[in-house]
Amino acid sequence: MSEAELARTCNTVKALRAHPRLAAFIAWVAKRPPDFHSKTPGARRGWKRR
Repeated sequence: MSEAELARTCNTVKALRAHPRLAAFIAWVAKRPPDFHSKTPGARRGWKRR
């Protein structure tokens, strides 16, 4: 699904939570502690936060 399709069809919280792929992601995030920060590959490529 493209971003444009997502914007047209899933334009409410209820619709976003009903989308199968987003529901799986929401469930994954809900299991994480509040201070969780995902390790992203950006740091390995030399990108530095300013």
